[in-house]
Amino acid sequence: MIVMRRSIFMAMIFSLFLAACGRNSAALPPANPEQLRLDCIHLLSQPEGEIASDKWARSITALKPLEVSRDADHIVITQQHEDGRFSRGYYVYADPQTIPPGKGVWIQKTEWKGIYIYKTQY
Repeated sequence: MIVMRRSIFMAMIFSLFLAACGRNSAALPPANPEQLRLDCIHLLSQPEGEIASDKWARSITALKPLEVSRDADHIVITQQHEDGRFSRGYYVYADPQTIPPGKGVWIQKTEWKGIYIYKTQY
């Protein structure tokens, strides 16, 4: 009886752990990836650095970003800060053939051309 209770307890703990991990495992997906890419292309006309929220298009605000910034050839949409150590969100490139460098950044290819999920230390 005690072994059975312990097994049930461990199964519950494991389920809670999986649920907690799953909550942060994926970035909020864009409703219209091609529109997001077009809106980000427009933002590439901004100077490098953080982009004010009043300049974000609807496709970007729908992702509920914490921050949007411009790097040399892409837009960074930060959606989450995890554990006080990691940032997570999207890299969006104007050229759908561009592959982001993976140095110091975990990159996940998406089904949408020019859009990648990233995770990096901040």
